[in-house]
Amino acid sequence: MKRTITIATLCIVLLATAGTTAVTAAPAQKEQSSIYSFTIAAAGSRGSGTLVIDLASRTVAFAGKGFTPGQRYWLLYDDHMLGSMVANKAGDVLFLGTWPMSLSTSTPPSASGFVLSSSDLNPLTASFTARFDHYYQGAATWAIDASSSTGPIYQYWLSCTYIDASGHKVTQTDGAGGPDFAIQLHNINPNTPVKATLTVTGTGGHTATSNPQQLPWS
Repeated sequence: MKRTITIATLCIVLLATAGTTAVTAAPAQKEQSSIYSFTIAAAGSRGSGTLVIDLASRTVAFAGKGFTPGQRYWLLYDDHMLGSMVANKAGDVLFLGTWPMSLSTSTPPSASGFVLSSSDLNPLTASFTARFDHYYQGAATWAIDASSSTGPIYQYWLSCTYIDASGHKVTQTDGAGGPDFAIQLHNINPNTPVKATLTVTGTGGHTATSNPQQLPWS
């Protein structure tokens, strides 16, 4: 038995060499309890297809026609990379992937969270703020907010360099799929200077790096 729910507008952006093209989507269909499908049509340009997500099995599938032959397209959801596909000579695309473990399966995907692009939509920039969270048994934790970075980013890497409690120079790099995350440094004395640098990776494979800054202890 099928029942239909209304999801407002699916934000899919198709960027070709001619520029950005708006895209419209029909309401999503919900089958049983976990399968959501989006019918996507590129308004005034080439390319349309169907995106199907099964939250129960964490599978993602997109099939479309009319895209630019030989062009690679990247599919993201809320800055999480789902995967990429290349249009064949006929302009068809097919993608089979996995819904990331870090994304919820208890609520329907938000229509505005999807982006499909053929290259970086905006120049990449990397910047962040850090807030000291707590210190416990030689480990210090900071909350990182990298939402001031720009571009179609799918990966964030924060590299921290400090002198640990044993007197050794340590460099630790942690990655995240979204702009808000936490980093924990071990075997560190309170108020030890920590130099941190953020690097972001865009959908086109490009990177941008922030200026180094010292993490606060209060």
